[in-house]
Amino acid sequence: MASLHTALLARSVADAVRDAYGGEHDRLHTLALDITDAEAANSVAAETAERFGAIDVLVNNAG
Repeated sequence: MASLHTALLARSVADAVRDAYGGEHDRLHTLALDITDAEAANSVAAETAERFGAIDVLVNNAG
């Protein structure tokens, strides 16, 4: 069974989710992001790919 690594990029709830799951760990990465900032979006995408090796699935749930 494959393991799931999750990166949560959210404007305001990232910290609350991280805290609810006991903080950052090897499978959970939370970042604050305003998706209207293209430079920031590119930066966190690169950071996430570097941390987990690749982005296999992306769910865009903005708005």
